[in-house]
Amino acid sequence: MKPAGCPLLAAGFLIMNPYVSIIIPVLADAEAAAQLVGQIDRDDPVEVIVADGGADPMLDGLGTRPKVRLLRAPRGRARQMNAGAASATGDWLLFLHADSRLPADWIRYLRHVPLDAVGGWFRFALDDAAWQARVIERGVAWRVRLFGLPYGDQGLFVRRD
Repeated sequence: MKPAGCPLLAAGFLIMNPYVSIIIPVLADAEAAAQLVGQIDRDDPVEVIVADGGADPMLDGLGTRPKVRLLRAPRGRARQMNAGAASATGDWLLFLHADSRLPADWIRYLRHVPLDAVGGWFRFALDDAAWQARVIERGVAWRVRLFGLPYGDQGLFVRRD
């Protein structure tokens, strides 16, 4: 029996079967959290942990959705993320701000992360057609390339181990 998350080689292709714990720290942003949770495909091998730092009753309905767990956590983004990580069961931990969105084929990207990588992030993009948004996106890309410092809005993922 192979350990969970172990890659398989099939027909010459490396196949990862990531089981992802998506950890969403939330404080007074129930609407954005609900939109993000609604975007996640139920067929993806994921669990969603909404780490609520404010005991917001508006989030109660999220915990009844399939694959979603509502976790009441101490206030503070780092504390909420740590509480979510401590209760996560996935091979990958994906930390995502509630007001962020995942790329349409995000799970495919995780399946192709090199075996020796310990983590990564997604590209930063804004939902705005203005030229100023492109300038901000380029600035963020430059910051990441030069300093290796992605923003939390980009979705940060790490291997559980």
